[in-house]
Amino acid sequence: MEGRWKVTEETVVMYDSPEAATYVTEISGWKSRDGFFWGKDEHMARYSGSTHKKCDECGRVYSKHSYCDFCHAKKETEKYYAMPMIEWDETTPVCEWNDDKYFWDKESVLDYLYDMYEDAQKQGCEPEVQLIICEPQHLHLLDAENWSDDLAEDGELPDAVLEAIDVFNEILKNQKPSCWYPGKQRINMEPLWEELKADLEKEKAEGFR
Repeated sequence: MEGRWKVTEETVVMYDSPEAATYVTEISGWKSRDGFFWGKDEHMARYSGSTHKKCDECGRVYSKHSYCDFCHAKKETEKYYAMPMIEWDETTPVCEWNDDKYFWDKESVLDYLYDMYEDAQKQGCEPEVQLIICEPQHLHLLDAENWSDDLAEDGELPDAVLEAIDVFNEILKNQKPSCWYPGKQRINMEPLWEELKADLEKEKAEGFR
């Protein structure tokens, strides 16, 4: 029993032993505002003790847990205008760049442009709406490999099942898109803005505005 509970002196350091901790006075380094000691790491000390930082690109101040909204918006706008532009067929759904606003027809797009135009006019600026074409997502087709884990090694599905898969896949192919997601092409907004402004001028001339 003695051997079972025996521990060597090298592995035992008691709580009140001088080896457990040492009071040090000859030490220097960076201490953050929140009380953490970072030694020579000035960057981490300043990051830990700060709440905000200055953007390296534009100089604006923002929370250290966030990012510069101005520069982020600028970069996203540059990405948008770097996309190839196409003429919209006024049928394919479109959505706003980096947003969850989807539009399923031309009328809803014009209504949205009108709201943005009115808001911009009140603020004394020009409106900007960034729309991109949507791409369809279709239901995935079935494949015999879907049941590979249910078969014995080198096993095959019965012919009746394979025929049923072919029939089912044909039905899937004839279905409309199950959903739409943002594509990689922006649409030409100029014709839409021109049409909206023409409608507004017409309403004004007829005394509706």
